[in-house]
Amino acid sequence: MEKGISQEIKERVEAIEGMNILDAAKFRYVTEQRSLRWLVAYWKVNGRTVRRILSKLGIPIRHGSAAVRVQWIGAEERRKAVSYTHLTLPTSD
Repeated sequence: MEKGISQEIKERVEAIEGMNILDAAKFRYVTEQRSLRWLVAYWKVNGRTVRRILSKLGIPIRHGSAAVRVQWIGAEERRKAVSYTHLTLPTSD
């Protein structure tokens, strides 16, 4: 049996977002370019459920470098911390 989006999950996402699930998924994942991890936390569902929602709604899931690139959007503090770490690492001269 193929799984779909349960009514409970659909209602939860729509209550959180204040819009239908298709518009919410497009807005958060495509327009705002939120990550799967962000959607998991925001919608209070697991990663498999987020992937199923996007897949069932016909929204392509980002993979590889596209997914990594999105992780850095709005992560200025993380970017600074990583830069500092790389600049202060000892070299193997």
